[in-house]
Amino acid sequence: MALRSDHFITPIKLVLPGIIVSVIGLFASNYIFNNPEKNRAKATFATWTVINQFETMLEKNSDLLPCNTPAGDQLQLKKDFIHLYEMTRQNMVDLKDEEKIDKRLSAILNMKIDSYTELKRITEAFLDSAQFVIAQSEKGILPTAEKNFIISQMQSKYVNDLTHVIYRDTTMTKNILKELNQSYSSYVDSFVIVEKVQSYEEIQKLVPGKWITTDKVTIEIKTGAANTLNTALPKEGQQTGPNTGTGHWEQADREFDFTWTLDKSTLTMKRENGKDIVFEIVKISDNLVTFVLTDAEGNAMIANACRI
Repeated sequence: MALRSDHFITPIKLVLPGIIVSVIGLFASNYIFNNPEKNRAKATFATWTVINQFETMLEKNSDLLPCNTPAGDQLQLKKDFIHLYEMTRQNMVDLKDEEKIDKRLSAILNMKIDSYTELKRITEAFLDSAQFVIAQSEKGILPTAEKNFIISQMQSKYVNDLTHVIYRDTTMTKNILKELNQSYSSYVDSFVIVEKVQSYEEIQKLVPGKWITTDKVTIEIKTGAANTLNTALPKEGQQTGPNTGTGHWEQADREFDFTWTLDKSTLTMKRENGKDIVFEIVKISDNLVTFVLTDAEGNAMIANACRI
């Protein structure tokens, strides 16, 4: 059916010149509004942002698992950890299907997909082995001291394996991101790897509170006196000593009071009998603290405590 002037609210004689003008400017408008390079830059940067969001979600959710899993339920803990790795890996696979992103970002996604596949495998193997050792100890087949030694060695190897997989592609990833910045700096913010390092001030703020370890030891760290800086002097030239305070330790067969000091990431709990308990804090959040504890035989073991 032919177009008639009554099809238009605006009189046809006014519409047609507008169409003609639009046709004349078509190539310019296509470049301005459909610039392929700009669109690719935006899609690539948006995907990189989502990658970082997924990895932040993985870290936060994995921190919550020890506190949300029933005590001693190693099987459920294993299932939940494996699920997190698998879901993160699948999310990376789905992002890779985005057609508009730069293929160089696809290369980073390929590395991450491979890494999460391997992280899932080594985590599953570690938790299976740890569960077996703990079961042998609970049955009386394996002495506690020997169990602690084996778990300590297994944890050390597991952490080394995790660290290797997590950081092995860092140089290549940084080089690719540098190239993406050179290509798209006119259109989007910088492509960067965000590496968070906990400050002493953050640890200092989060340590006080009541915590319960995954083996049911309750540790109350009461707020102590913090060494403060003289604001009239340069911060760089001042020595900040540890925080100090008091606390209470309670478990099934014993309880005692202690005084504590915090020096950088080292939390030392001093008992009246002169025996110190030292936690080397790996990381701490509002809900969870992960620390390394060395037993009387010199076995360094990683443990968790949840805030209550």
